[in-house]
Amino acid sequence: MTDKRRQLIEAAIRLFADKGYHATSIQEIADSVGIAKGSLYSYFQSKEDLLLSIYSHYYELIEYRMTSFALKRGVSPRDRLIEQTAALFEEFERSREFFLMQMKEQVLANLKDTQDFMYHMIVKTHTWYTQSVLEIFGDRIQPYANDCAALLNGMISEFMKYNIFYGLNMDHKQTAAFLVERMEDLVEGILRRQPEPVLTPEIIAPLLKLSGCAPLSISSRMMEELKRLRILWTDDQSGETEDYLGALNVIEEELAKDSPNQLVLKGMIALLKQSGLPESSALCEMVDKLTGYM
Repeated sequence: MTDKRRQLIEAAIRLFADKGYHATSIQEIADSVGIAKGSLYSYFQSKEDLLLSIYSHYYELIEYRMTSFALKRGVSPRDRLIEQTAALFEEFERSREFFLMQMKEQVLANLKDTQDFMYHMIVKTHTWYTQSVLEIFGDRIQPYANDCAALLNGMISEFMKYNIFYGLNMDHKQTAAFLVERMEDLVEGILRRQPEPVLTPEIIAPLLKLSGCAPLSISSRMMEELKRLRILWTDDQSGETEDYLGALNVIEEELAKDSPNQLVLKGMIALLKQSGLPESSALCEMVDKLTGYM
C-alpha cells in the first residue's frame, strides 16, 4: 500500500467516524490530505470503493494480529484462541467510533460490493472458528465442529456488542478466557448428550460455496512464498542467490520460534530487499507487516 493511499484511508476513517459516511464528501477527504479531488480517484474508484478499502484495511490488521499468535510454537490451541479473542476485542474497541457510525447509518445494507466483502469475511471467520474448535477438541468434536463454531461466534459477537456498542468497560483477556471456558462447557454437554448435528457438512456446504474460494491465511501465504522462492533460487545455477536462500532459512526458523526475534527478521528482509529481486517483494511485505504485531 502506498503512503498516499494509506493517508487517504486513515483520513476517511476519521471523517466517517466524526461526520458519518453519507455526510462526508470526497472533496473533504481529498482536502484533509492536501490533494485535488481528481487525484483521489487515481487511488479509489468511488466513495464505496474507499469504504471497502477501509474494511479490507481493518480485516488485514486483525488477520496479521491473529497470525502473530498462530505462528508461536509451544502455545496450546486453547491458550492461542484466548489470546486471539482478546486481541479481536482490542482491535474493534480501538476503532469503536467508526464501527458505531457504520451500525447507526446502516451503510452496509445499501452497498452491494461492501456487502459481498463482509459476507466473505463472515464465512472466513466461521472457518477460523471451526479450525480452532477442531484444534482444541480434536476428532471427537468433528461432527459438531460447525455447530460449535457458530456457538462460539455467537458468544463472542454478543459480548463484543456489550463492549463496543454499549461501551461497557470489560477486561479483554478475562472475557476471552471466560468465553473459551464456556465453549468447553458446551462441548462437554454436546459430547455427553450426542445430539444430532444441525450444521452438517451437507447443510453448510452451499454457504461456503457461495462465498467463493477463501484466500489462504497470512501464515499459509508466507509459507507458500518461502517454498516458491526456495525452489526458484535453488534452481539458479549462477550461485548469486546462495545468501538469499540462507535468509529464507533464517526467516522460517525465526517464525517457528515462540518469540521470533524482530531484529533478525528485519535484517533478513533488508537483505532480500537489497537484492533487487522483484520475486521476493510479496514475502518482504508480509513479514514487514507481521513484525509490527509481534
